[in-house]
Amino acid sequence: MFHPCDDDQIRAFIDALHHFGIGVSRGGYESIVLPIKPVRSADTWNEDGQLVRFNISQEQVQSLKDDLADALSLLNT
Repeated sequence: MFHPCDDDQIRAFIDALHHFGIGVSRGGYESIVLPIKPVRSADTWNEDGQLVRFNISQEQVQSLKDDLADALSLLNT
């Protein structure tokens, strides 16, 4: 969960990612990301923050970590 931020900030974060495609899991070999607003869950969802789902695939771990760190820095400005 992200600290409170608006939809534009989440869009900017996702747009800044270079090693993640945007979409739902297609069973492929690419890492993907998708902003979601849970409508149902095994547990009650009581959080106010944004939720972003990541599916990590076979890219180099350090490349993905660096990509995430760069994009997350946008949320801290």
